[in-house]
Amino acid sequence: MKRLLLFSIVILLTHCAAMNSSRSPADAQFKKQLEQFQLNQKIPVSELTEDIDFAISTIEEVHPNAYFAIDKDLFYQKADSVKAALFPMTRLEFAFVLKPLLSRQRASA
Repeated sequence: MKRLLLFSIVILLTHCAAMNSSRSPADAQFKKQLEQFQLNQKIPVSELTEDIDFAISTIEEVHPNAYFAIDKDLFYQKADSVKAALFPMTRLEFAFVLKPLLSRQRASA
């Protein structure tokens, strides 16, 4: 039993050492993407507006009754007011701005 345990530990350590020494290009690419995903980076207003438009179009495509809880025209007025108030902001700040708008759809889920 002790030999089996010792053998398993040796195999595990050998495998870990081999994984660390053979970093693939995918690891480097992942690290680069992770560095680009900076939470404190300010996102331009144009990209934030595109994100809001994408979220609305996705809701309309996927949701079986997107405007059950709120009138469609009222929802678009709220979306336009959110877009008008945008400024360059971080991902977290944008989440706090977008959440109230999208939560209006939740009631109809």
